[in-house]
Amino acid sequence: MFSNPLISAPNAEIHRSVFGFCLRGAFSAALFILLAVVPGISPAFDQYAVDSLTNALEQSREDSLKCNIFYGLWKQFVYEDRGKALYYARQQLKLAKKLNYKKGLCMAYFSLGNCFNKEGDYSKAISFSLAALKQSEIINDTTRFNEALNYYEKALKMAETVNDMNFLASTLMSVGYIYLNKDIYDKALYYFKQALIKYKKMNQKDNIALSLSNIGEIYKSQDSLFTALKYYSEALNILEKMENISEKDDLAFIYMVTGEVAGRMGNHLQALNYFNKSMIISEEISEKKKRKKEIYEKLAAEYERAGNFIKANEYNKLFIQVKDTLLNEEISRQVTEMQTKYETEKKEKEITLLTKDKQLQQAAINRQKIVIWSVMGGILLSVIIALLLYRGYWLKQRANIQLAQKNQTIVHQKEIIEQKNRDITDSIEYARYLQEAVMPDPKQLKILLPESFVFYKPKDIISGDFYWFCEKNRKIMLGACDCTGHGVPGALLSVLCNNLLFQAVFDHGKEEPGDILSEVNKNVLESLKKEGAAIQAEEGMDASLCVIDKNSDKILFAGANHLLTILNAGHLEEIRGDMTPVGGLTDKNFRFTSHYIPVNGNTELFLSTDGYHSQFGGPKSKKLNRSGFRQIIKKAAVNPMEMREKILEEEFNNWKGPSEQVDDVLVVGFHHRSINLIRESLLP
Repeated sequence: MFSNPLISAPNAEIHRSVFGFCLRGAFSAALFILLAVVPGISPAFDQYAVDSLTNALEQSREDSLKCNIFYGLWKQFVYEDRGKALYYARQQLKLAKKLNYKKGLCMAYFSLGNCFNKEGDYSKAISFSLAALKQSEIINDTTRFNEALNYYEKALKMAETVNDMNFLASTLMSVGYIYLNKDIYDKALYYFKQALIKYKKMNQKDNIALSLSNIGEIYKSQDSLFTALKYYSEALNILEKMENISEKDDLAFIYMVTGEVAGRMGNHLQALNYFNKSMIISEEISEKKKRKKEIYEKLAAEYERAGNFIKANEYNKLFIQVKDTLLNEEISRQVTEMQTKYETEKKEKEITLLTKDKQLQQAAINRQKIVIWSVMGGILLSVIIALLLYRGYWLKQRANIQLAQKNQTIVHQKEIIEQKNRDITDSIEYARYLQEAVMPDPKQLKILLPESFVFYKPKDIISGDFYWFCEKNRKIMLGACDCTGHGVPGALLSVLCNNLLFQAVFDHGKEEPGDILSEVNKNVLESLKKEGAAIQAEEGMDASLCVIDKNSDKILFAGANHLLTILNAGHLEEIRGDMTPVGGLTDKNFRFTSHYIPVNGNTELFLSTDGYHSQFGGPKSKKLNRSGFRQIIKKAAVNPMEMREKILEEEFNNWKGPSEQVDDVLVVGFHHRSINLIRESLLP
């Protein structure tokens, strides 16, 4: 499906759908091109010439001269007797193959193509004509090849004139192949893309896939890997949807090169997926051992790059096994060819000796010599076979030793990596202990606000989200904060921001939420942007902060890229804070806004980071979003406050399902009744 028509042998490969154009038009183009490299044909029949050629044929030996005589006889009969013309063309091809006479092969293929064209068998006509063009490329110099290219371009103009879309598309592809073979990628790319446009108009899916694959090959050769992957993927998408694919090995090949591109781009999982698909198809084609060898080698390399040394070792073994099998088969093939050649030469010599009665005595002597040389040749052949077998065994043993050494290295590296992973995990676990020690105890929040809860679920061992509260001058400060990132970077930033919140209240005397966030913003920027500190501009904190006055029931709210969710008698509303973070690109003199929150005996307030509503899950694997979060808040409202944490966790896990948690999750909620309860406890 994906071989170059200019360099394919004259077999069924040429007749596949890749050349799905008008055969009559294609044959005309091929003859048009071959005029540059094949001797002319005279339509005049000359009986004297036929007699002379026939006599010369009877007296000639089997050499290039006899091959040319067959061609001369074909020229005489091509317009007079098609049966004889076809006979002489076949005899010429048979002798040219035997002599490996390249010019004779070119003329024979051309002769057969012309015969089948006149018979109306255009499929065979284009097959032999393209084979003739291949031979013309072999026997002619660069000037001749450029002449063929000029004729193809003339054929393009002819196709445009007659408005033959099939003919035009196939000719564009052929010109593209010529430029591709000469490594002129820009022109090859232009002609392949023009052919792609034509095939899309005709909806010829197999040829569309061929064009896409050729374009991908050019981009891969130019190291434009992303673009190459795009075109290979489009070709695969078309082929995978086709019910009947004539050549499964071609599909396996595209999977393999697509995997190679993905691997070179660093996408190991995608590369392994394509290699495995290629392997599945290759295993269905038992005779394609070379393809399996290539895939095993690429799989071993890809797993090694991905750090999976066990799999790399497994496929490296399979690669060596198939390579050894191919080597043994090649040795067997060479031995068989040598034996066949020996037997053929022996029989030909014996026949020649038997037909010459006058040389019987000499024939006996020659036969004796032949026997002697045969025995010597057999001994020599046996020695060669033994040496080849020993060499194969030695290569295999050396490969096994190298493999054992690699395995030992892999095991050692694995042990080092596992120890490092344990050390890192222990360090992170200790960091979690320190982070938990810095964060306030949720039980203390229950004392300050009896009807409250905290749902806290880090993505990793340690978290960038943290809750914060304190009390000063009979005012409770409560916040939910989300520092940039999660894991170790987020946790380090959370410790800094936690301390700065305490400093803003107790060292700088800030008691309103907007003032607290403004003070923290200034201090974060000063802390992270000291001289010599390497820090990214976006690092900072999103936060929602409430200040609850025990004396007046007054609640103030300020937010940095966060909002406050309020539930009042089944009615849900949201109060948005300032749409800028604490730190990051925010100016250090920015003043965050404090919002007064009117409340009554049924008011519930919820502070949260974005981790809950950003989670992917559900039946369609989409984000929960704030609308889903609001529904869960309303659904949980019928339960007591002490059950809210458990309900939120169950709803989150049900939505997430088997999906990975995408971010740290934090939700803090409290009932306005908590303030009344506190005030009642203070009454005498």
